Amino acid sequence: MEDIIEVNSGLEKKEAYGYRSRIKSRHIDFVICDRDTLEILMCIELDDRSHNTKKAKEADAFKDKALKDAGVTLIRIPASSAYSDTYIKGYIFEDVVNLDELADVSAPVSESITASITEDPHARWRPPPS
Repeated sequence: MEDIIEVNSGLEKKEAYGYRSRIKSRHIDFVICDRDTLEILMCIELDDRSHNTKKAKEADAFKDKALKDAGVTLIRIPASSAYSDTYIKGYIFEDVVNLDELADVSAPVSESITASITEDPHARWRPPPS
């Protein structure tokens, strides 16, 4: 995560070091960037059963808060052996797609969903301007 976010410079040295050590030991599964500017648009975590332990939940909560405080959107997707593009779009654009319909990976994407997705693909999850 240290490649994505940094600790605020206004903290006491000891506190900043503590946060930095926690950030540098965390990883993100996928970082989605704008293809022209490489600006970070969102991060994606694939959560398997190992995320159900108390220790993992605490680590996930820290990661969620750190990224949110940095203005970076994190989307968590349950881990699977395979994904369809429609299923992934369902998690990214959940206000447009009914996730229950996406359980069948062969389900077609309707024209209305495709139109909504292509109008402004970043509108839902892009952090507000600072």
